Amino acid sequence: DIDRRAKNHALELTREAESNILAVRSLLSNSLKKGHPLDWNSLKDTVPFTKDHPNAPTLQSLPAEPLRTEDRFKTLPVTVTIKFLDWIIPGAKAKKLALVRLTEEQRRAEPDQNFQVAHADWKTRSDQITQLNQAALAEHEKAKAAWLLEKHVFEEQQKRYNQGVDELREQYFNRVSEAIVRYCTEVLAQSEYPDSFPHDCLISFDTEAGLLAL
Repeated sequence: DIDRRAKNHALELTREAESNILAVRSLLSNSLKKGHPLDWNSLKDTVPFTKDHPNAPTLQSLPAEPLRTEDRFKTLPVTVTIKFLDWIIPGAKAKKLALVRLTEEQRRAEPDQNFQVAHADWKTRSDQITQLNQAALAEHEKAKAAWLLEKHVFEEQQKRYNQGVDELREQYFNRVSEAIVRYCTEVLAQSEYPDSFPHDCLISFDTEAGLLAL
């Protein structure tokens, strides 16, 4: 019984080994017998450039320029009452009018000063905001230029790579050895392997003999 079981087990192992050998031998040929075992376009790099374009900066608005005609800068009027005695007493009327003019000048001086201070503050703040906005715009232009350069380099590298795939396809149909080896390598990479078959392999092609060694 033990001998029979051992023989049966050995027979099963032998059949399994023969099956694996047959699968290995037919791996490449079965793949190449398919209608289109390799889509050349699948070798190309079609990944788009996904880095976002730099966002435009948010610029600060300039404050409104203060105007001298605004209510906060207006001079309050001075009222004077000329009584009957002011007309009679020598110099009384003139004294009152002179006092009114002096008061008006004093009242006018304060709004003038307030306006000058407000306008100077506005000018300082406007200059600061303008400088900040200009700096933000300049930084955005730098970022945009860097983005455009990176996108150009990406697309040029992708273009050269895809041109290499087209050249490889042309070389394959011209029976260039290196191209045939690359083609078969790609076919094997997309093939289904038996469990016992190693995924790493060496391929060579003899151009004169037309033989492919795996």
